[in-house]
Amino acid sequence: MTMSPTPRWSFDVSQADWVKERLNDLMTGTVSSIVPAGFDAYARILHPVETPLHGDRLVRWRDVANWGGHVLTAQSQWLTVAMPEVEPKHPRPWRSQGPDLGSLYPDDARALTEIAGQFTDTPQRCWCCIWEGFGWWSRSWLLPPGQLATSPPPSPVPIEAKDWPKVHTRYRDYFLYEESLETSFVEAIEILEGHSPNLWWPSDHAWCVATEIDFDSTYVGGSKPFIDAILQSEELEAFEVGSTDTTSADLSEWMVLLSSALSTNCSQPDAQKLRHRWGGFSSRWIVRAVCTGGSFDTRSTTMAFEAVLVDHPLVKAQVRTCVANLSSKSRAA
Repeated sequence: MTMSPTPRWSFDVSQADWVKERLNDLMTGTVSSIVPAGFDAYARILHPVETPLHGDRLVRWRDVANWGGHVLTAQSQWLTVAMPEVEPKHPRPWRSQGPDLGSLYPDDARALTEIAGQFTDTPQRCWCCIWEGFGWWSRSWLLPPGQLATSPPPSPVPIEAKDWPKVHTRYRDYFLYEESLETSFVEAIEILEGHSPNLWWPSDHAWCVATEIDFDSTYVGGSKPFIDAILQSEELEAFEVGSTDTTSADLSEWMVLLSSALSTNCSQPDAQKLRHRWGGFSSRWIVRAVCTGGSFDTRSTTMAFEAVLVDHPLVKAQVRTCVANLSSKSRAA
């Protein structure tokens, strides 16, 4: 099998030990659970809402925020920006499903590498982790109507990689490769079908960049001058954050009120339903003996809304209260 010289796969997974040692548990939901703690400053880079690859033009979060009357902050969540309670008079400025998850837009990756290379003494040696679960060997190929079927292109990750040493974190396993910021880094992204590395850092550990597979943003930790350079870049949409900041905050008030209506009055394990202009929402309780109280299962016509509702701390508090009420009634019966 002939392999491209890029990515330059590596079995030296100990290079990631320092990253794992400084990562907080992913379930804490903080910036330092995504990118290592201990840096002087941090930034959040917002992935474009739409790119010329998927639409007519480049659309940034600020374009959608202006459309919906949202004040964009470091804690803004895509769902809050894209789903204003009052419907704007103008058509929405994007057509796609929203920001890409788990990967930097190639032009943003290129802009970031140009900045990052100025803040390390080892730009020629950068270590990169790419998630093993991107379906590298489950190949499918969509063809235009009438075009003869052909075999899908070969995977850029060889099948024998299943048995390679991997970088193991508590919730993710990664393949490791090494590239130069000055020459082959962006080329490797192209070869890996547009997937930017999920974790990458230079050999001198001057900074670290992280793109969690389910996130619409990339987080960066490094020196204050490095982070300032990112914030000042006209090519990146970025905000300064802290290592202990949450990565899931800023739920719109109307969403919190909706979740309250779904959960607070839930006095029995039957589904509760509400209608909203964004669609229909329902909730149901699942009481589990093995848990401390149970779990809240939210169903909606907007799946992203479902995820935010379940993860929001205010909703979790309401869920705990309702589960306690259900448990009390169950014991009384």
